[in-house]
Amino acid sequence: MNSSRISRDKLLGAAAEEFGERGIAGARVERIAAQAGVSKGLVYTHFGSKDELFDTVFADYVLDTMRQVPFTADDLPEYAGRLHDWYLANPAAARLSRWYSLERGEDAQLETVSTSSAAKVEAITAAQEQGQISSRLDAPTMLLAVLTLASMWAVKPSEITMLADRTRGAAVRRQAVVDAVRALTAP
Repeated sequence: MNSSRISRDKLLGAAAEEFGERGIAGARVERIAAQAGVSKGLVYTHFGSKDELFDTVFADYVLDTMRQVPFTADDLPEYAGRLHDWYLANPAAARLSRWYSLERGEDAQLETVSTSSAAKVEAITAAQEQGQISSRLDAPTMLLAVLTLASMWAVKPSEITMLADRTRGAAVRRQAVVDAVRALTAP
């Protein structure tokens, strides 16, 4: 692996940490460069801007999530359970998703995300047409509900979690996600 690729990979890793902790607005290119052990100028050489760097980091997380947690429209409860597990094992992925939502807003059009979401909506629509899952919600709303339920323990508000029974472990919380999605999607 050449030094340019190593520098780029270090930059992406450092940027993922920085963006995950602070979002786009709070992240500082200087901290990312220092963490990666490269000059600030190299960040701009590789990515052009902080926004482009964030988009690259987020697109990589989306692709990695798609590889690690294949989407299954015909079994959305188990997909939500696997996605829940992924978010707990990779908290930066959940945080980056929240920052993307918050800072890119409804007009965000990152191609990787748009393509992934469109394919999922199409698969949900087909599963609804075949009667495999409920049609009570349209496919985009169903997808959003499943994704929200899958990530709920990874982005949990402390005001709610302090009310939850802390003796209940991760398996119980995962089962709650699966059961909620099962109830939502039952034909």
